[in-house]
Parts: sequence; structure tokens; C-alpha cells
Amino acid sequence: MSNLQYYTWVTRLTPDDQQALQTYELYLLRKNTPRTRRIKLENIRRFLQRLPDPQPSELAAVTSTHIEAFIQQAQRHGLAPTSINCYLTAVYDCFRFLQEEGYLLKNPVKPRSHYLPIPLQLPRPMEQQEVRRLLAVDLTARERAIFLVALHCGLRVSEVTHLKLGDLDWERHTLRINQGKAGADRIVYLTAEVEASLQAWLSERVSSNDYVFCSRWSGQRLDQPMSVRQLERLLKRAFHRAGIDPAKYSFHTLRHTFATQLLNAGISLRSLQELLGHKSLQEVLIYAQLYESTKRQEFYRAMATIETQPQPQWVTVGSE
Repeated sequence: MSNLQYYTWVTRLTPDDQQALQTYELYLLRKNTPRTRRIKLENIRRFLQRLPDPQPSELAAVTSTHIEAFIQQAQRHGLAPTSINCYLTAVYDCFRFLQEEGYLLKNPVKPRSHYLPIPLQLPRPMEQQEVRRLLAVDLTARERAIFLVALHCGLRVSEVTHLKLGDLDWERHTLRINQGKAGADRIVYLTAEVEASLQAWLSERVSSNDYVFCSRWSGQRLDQPMSVRQLERLLKRAFHRAGIDPAKYSFHTLRHTFATQLLNAGISLRSLQELLGHKSLQEVLIYAQLYESTKRQEFYRAMATIETQPQPQWVTVGSE
């Protein structure tokens, strides 16, 4: 789909509103990856089309009452709280931008009152034995390189698809991630195993473009960068061959596994934050989980230190 097309899908909007949404789409074009931009715009489009009747005739007429009616309608149709909040976030960000640009006077979405509570569900990393089983199956050179880049470098699925030959620095053993999800470049490190897998794939790779991972056939064109959906399918098939339930994990699980393994191996939260490209340590704490064995070992190590220390001499002061 070409750029600057989503805003025309809601044809009932006034010309001024369509111009406002076009401005927002241009803003997203500069700030977000194509996949993130597409999801945000699609959520806004669906929100505007699914507003209960009577529908507002212009964006400025959307009120908190419309937001509440949308939430109730979405709940009746069985949408999960997470999905509803995704819609609300997309609309809130859009209206906040339009408010800052002077198109609107207020934002109808109130995060504190409109967002639905969601039980904290920690990401589920792969078990160590599952990782070994995945890498032990008969993988192609391309599959092994893709999985190791995600498992040992912590790349997001979209970052894997956008990886280019120029991002690889063999002398420094590093990989540059250009404009990741947080909007900033970052450097990750290549292990000998990852480098070997990449070199094995590149030695048989035949392509006219500079993307590291290319489709052998994509629609009517050859040598296109692999899509997110293609990577997901690739991993599901590998899970099946390894005897792992394909429905249990997604491609993003490889990144969760990377973070969890590093945390349990003793890496600092600050270093892990930079390797993952997260803006806050709080995001890292959600991403990476301590194994029960790690917590147990750290507890007994700390208690052993405490219990072997000389006990302080307590001085009792009596009343005179």
C-alpha cells in the first residue's frame, strides 16, 4: 500500500479533517517503522468507522461520550482489553498530535478513566532445552542465521527484516540497528557463533539488494527483504520440526529469551537496556525474568554473607 492513503479511507470526514490526518500520517512517516505506522493508522481508521451512531461529523465533535460508547460496543463484540487499549492508544496519540498542531482544542481520550485494566502477564521465554532443540534440527543456513541473530543479539522481528549488509561490522564484531522501535540507533555485539551463521548464509546468498535476509520469491518479484509474516512462518515450521508447539511462542519470544538468558547470566540491567534499545529500565524488568534457580542461588549467597558476618554488639542504655 502506498504512503498517504489511510486518511482517505474515512470518506465522511471533512476536507479539513482529512488534511489534519494527512499531516499526522506524514509525522508517523518520519517517526515510526512501516509496520508500526500501518498498525497505528489501521487502528485509527477502524475506530472512526466503528463509532456508534449517531457518528460525529468531524474530529472536533468526538467526545469522551463517544469514547465510552466505543469501549462498550467493543466489549459487547468480545474484544479483549488489550485490543481495546491498542485502539485507544492510537486514537489518543493521534488526537494529542492534532491538538498540539492546533487542529483540535481537546483530546477526548482520558487514559486514566478510559483505559481498561489488564492483568500483568509476563512474557514467556523459551526453556533452555527448547532453544537447544530448535537449533539442533536440520535448519537451512538462512534459518539458522535468522534465529541466532534474534536469540543472541536480541533483535525485534522488524529489525531482522530491515537488517542490511552495511550494518555488519566484521572488524568490531558488531551490528548496527538503525532507527529501532525507540527511534534511536544502537549497537549490538556478534558472537563467534552468530558470525559463523551469518557468513555461512552470506556465502550462498544470491541477491541484487543489500538486505541480509531476502525472500527467494515474494509475490511477483524476486530478492525482496523478508516480511514479518514470512519470519513468523519460518519459525513456526522450525518449531514443528523440533517438536515444539508452534502455538506456544512467537518470533518475539526469541528476543524475550535473549533478555532473560542475559539477565540470569549476570548482565547489568543498564547494559541489557542498551542492548535491547529500551527507553526505561521498567521495560527491561518486564522483558527479562529471573529464573527460580537464579533467585534461589542469589538469596542463599546473600544470606550466607549476612549470617557469617560478626554480630554487632548491642549496647543497652538503662534509664537513670
